[in-house]
Amino acid sequence: MVDKKLIVPLISILMGIVLVSIIFYLGLVQTPPEKENNSGEINFKRIIDGAQNSITEKQTIIIRSQNEWLKLWREMFPDQITVSSTNFDEQTIVAFFQGEKPTGGYSINVEKITNQVFYVEIAVKEISPGENCFLTQALTQPYSIISMPRTDKEIKFSFKQEIISC
Repeated sequence: MVDKKLIVPLISILMGIVLVSIIFYLGLVQTPPEKENNSGEINFKRIIDGAQNSITEKQTIIIRSQNEWLKLWREMFPDQITVSSTNFDEQTIVAFFQGEKPTGGYSINVEKITNQVFYVEIAVKEISPGENCFLTQALTQPYSIISMPRTDKEIKFSFKQEIISC
């Protein structure tokens, strides 16, 4: 029989062991250090940014194979054949499309990518021109495409709007 005076300290010790185990586990499931810098940010590379392509709907596309990459490139630029080859065993490509806009002055950019315990978060900034900006009077389709180290984690996006004053 266990002394009733020992029950509270034993429960406290067991809860401490469980808490330390959970913290240790969460530390193990993160992306290996060579794929991120010290702050948890994941390095990424801009492949291409622009304001003209054939995709007119606002969307975000995650690409994990050469076939998907070729299909997207052909949809964006039907008259171009060339697309860069990517090693999808090591890389994931993410494409951001702002949708069709009535003038120039719009853009979309990835600000940072952060490794979280159970997902990867991509912070995206969408820029729009202010009221007094002199703008190109043409339809545009702003886009940005980046590559990052391959991940099978869920990718979540946070979008921030910014209006620039001219």
